[in-house]
Amino acid sequence: MTLGCVVAVLIATGLAFAPALHNEFVHWDDDTNLVKNTHIRSLSAESLKWMWTSSLLGVWQPLSWTITALEYRIFDGADQEKFSRGMHSVSIVLHGLAAVLVFFVARRLIALATPQAADRCVPGLNMGALFAALAFAVHPFRVETVAWASGQPYVLALVPALASVWSYLRAQETGRLCWHAAALGFLAASLLCKAMAVPLVAVYLVLDFYPLRRIGGAAGWNPRRVIRVILAKVPYAVLAIAVIVLTIWATWENKNYKSTPFTSKVTTASFCTMFYVCLTFVPYRLSPYYWAPTFFQDGEALRSGAALAFVVVLVVLVLLRRRLPWLLAVWSAYVLILLPNTGLVKHGGQITADRYSYLSCIGWAILVGALWLRIWGASPHRSRLIVRGAISVFSLALVVGLVSMTRAYCAEYRDSVAIWTAMVERNPRFNMGYYNLAKAHKRPCAELRRQAREADPEVAAGLRREAADRYRRAEENYRKAIALYPRYPDANVDLGNMIMAGHVPGGVEQAIEHYQTSLRGRPGFHMAHLNLGHAYIRLKRFDQAIEHLEAAEADALRVGQTGRLPSIRRALERARAKAATSRGTGR
Repeated sequence: MTLGCVVAVLIATGLAFAPALHNEFVHWDDDTNLVKNTHIRSLSAESLKWMWTSSLLGVWQPLSWTITALEYRIFDGADQEKFSRGMHSVSIVLHGLAAVLVFFVARRLIALATPQAADRCVPGLNMGALFAALAFAVHPFRVETVAWASGQPYVLALVPALASVWSYLRAQETGRLCWHAAALGFLAASLLCKAMAVPLVAVYLVLDFYPLRRIGGAAGWNPRRVIRVILAKVPYAVLAIAVIVLTIWATWENKNYKSTPFTSKVTTASFCTMFYVCLTFVPYRLSPYYWAPTFFQDGEALRSGAALAFVVVLVVLVLLRRRLPWLLAVWSAYVLILLPNTGLVKHGGQITADRYSYLSCIGWAILVGALWLRIWGASPHRSRLIVRGAISVFSLALVVGLVSMTRAYCAEYRDSVAIWTAMVERNPRFNMGYYNLAKAHKRPCAELRRQAREADPEVAAGLRREAADRYRRAEENYRKAIALYPRYPDANVDLGNMIMAGHVPGGVEQAIEHYQTSLRGRPGFHMAHLNLGHAYIRLKRFDQAIEHLEAAEADALRVGQTGRLPSIRRALERARAKAATSRGTGR
């Protein structure tokens, strides 16, 4: 029966995530991590050094970078379509493997929590663990990590993390040192892929309390026993602390966030904690991005209510700890794993993210599996077939529904237009979303126009219409972004450039107005100064052009945008030459 359960998990996972095979690299970290990242294109000593010392986008994940470099070589990374399909296929396979490990971990934890029921009804134990694994595997909460190429490090980290949990349970069951070593080694591998498993050190203490019952409850709180249990966690803690230090370094190297009052951090953390629980059981309106103002635009009421709910839940669980130790254990493990991603330590602009549920919410799936066993094993003898048939049909319908939702959600990660469209639909006032959606519409236009120049007249007309339609959609979204944030520096520059190039209606003076608005939003912005220089050259106002181009050069040097310097200096030389010619002719 075990083999059948494993096969069922793998088939369901494949069906749920098959649409992700066609997903492209999207303009949301994929371009930085995978498309433009030259360090993953080889396994040279220089590239390996970068992988182990990089803090790109505020993360430290050396083993993930190494695996990505291998994927680049295996899947012909020069071909973006092959590389993307290869990476997504690896993510799906690894997610299936993670789901299989959830099955084995769930079966062991459920058996430890309810030994009599597990021994009395082995088929029910297997079916409960199977339902837990399926609830985890095909839930739409998993889409971000599997269907988004930049989410792959989470999948890479989860497989060894679950192997570490399984090894830890085996170590406590057998007392053999090799299982302790395996648990530690798997944890190290997970942390080298992604730091999400750092809280497992604390979770192991929760498992020692329940269901292992090594401390607390009937085992009591004998100081020697407690100290022995804690000392056994020292090797795990050393690993965790080392990765915490590296993660803090990577974050501080790359991010600058405004300070947030501690009370706001606490209420935000409470909101995030309740958020994932609610959406685990009711996965409604999941989004690739959750923008804080979308939730908190009416003030602190939602955060305060979440904080109150968190306190009430915690108090109730503590009061019921003797009667419901399993529920307190699941809640504690969930909160501990989620804690680093609840906003107490700021990383990223989002308030929450689906990927943070990847490890933290496995406990809820296992809890549902345990409930499944309880219903299966406790059904009255006379109506046993009816009850078991009903729960089986209900479970199957639920899994089919989750698979359907997951397949549909995978499509929102299909390409840059799809993912940014989903973001602005869920966050209607998300100005950066409209800006990036505009860029996604505009990005293929240059290639379409190039193809039109080389194609026969009939095909060329169609390509030009498609490019014009994309420019129109880009303009609409730039204007939406600017309506929400009138001084949006990048959006104003991009819209001004489209006007200057004649892709959308308007004249040079309108483009200049957008560039000047950009400078009011970001004084000294070199791209605004550069394009003002080009605009004034077109208007033959060369002195003003020189002034702006010199300002662009100074700002590019100040912010380290040395790649922009050649184009700025060419424009500056051109403006000075034209100014000299103009003076020489007396114009």
